[in-house]
Amino acid sequence: MLKVGRADKVMIDFPVVDSDEEEEKEFKKELGQWRKDPTGTAGKKKPKYSYKTADELKAKGKMAYRSTAASAGELAQVKHEKDVVVSLSHESQALQSRLDTEQDAIQRMEAVLALVERFPTEETAPGEEPSLQVYVTLSII
Repeated sequence: MLKVGRADKVMIDFPVVDSDEEEEKEFKKELGQWRKDPTGTAGKKKPKYSYKTADELKAKGKMAYRSTAASAGELAQVKHEKDVVVSLSHESQALQSRLDTEQDAIQRMEAVLALVERFPTEETAPGEEPSLQVYVTLSII
């Protein structure tokens, strides 16, 4: 049998640990708790690459540029035309109401003119004067 001395027994029961190693282990442990992914970079997905020739990229770029540029220009043109249509419709409504007002005024003036033409003048014979009935009908109009 092997004789174990008192000093050896103390080392077995109470091993001496270097304090720097202990601090470093504890530091790594504390640092690790702040990681979102405990597995580290092993959980990351690898990117998928697709390879195209320069001609394919040029063709795709030209088509994309044409379609977006043309559609944006067309949209601007349509918006401008829509604005013109709206403003012209407002102007048309305003002119129509003014036309209606002026037609009513013309009809009233024609009625007054017809009434004035029926008044006796110096050239009218005394028996040809219009009657009161004609004045009343014209004034109602």
